[in-house]
Amino acid sequence: MRALCAGRILSCKRSNEVSVADDIPYPSPPVAQDGARRPRRRWARGVDRPEYLQPGDLDRMMVMFVALMGEVAALRDRLDSHEALTDAGVSLSTAAVEAYAPDEERWAAREATRQAMLKRVLRAITQEREAALDGDKPEIENVDHAG
Repeated sequence: MRALCAGRILSCKRSNEVSVADDIPYPSPPVAQDGARRPRRRWARGVDRPEYLQPGDLDRMMVMFVALMGEVAALRDRLDSHEALTDAGVSLSTAAVEAYAPDEERWAAREATRQAMLKRVLRAITQEREAALDGDKPEIENVDHAG
């Protein structure tokens, strides 16, 4: 893989043709006092540690997340309407999909799918809350994704 940088072509380190442009500073590896190479630090520590979220950002992200879950639920309902109309042999159009009203059985299936999605997506929060009410340490269980 080659990249153009400052008018010169650089090659990827994975190939054997590594050529670094003279005018681009290349960081030298950290060296101990005895001349041996030290491994690079893998995690930022202390002051160097980046902060991604401010105190109010978590609440705003949760609001966005719940809104996205609502959009996914609406898309699933719309897809279910398409499937029902196709099964009934009705030609698919925007008007037909908008006018479709599911029967009680299909409505119950949609609601069950919606509740299962909410349970899967929000399981970390609900398990933590339930564990706090019980006084136990929360354990996040693995839940299989069911479409």
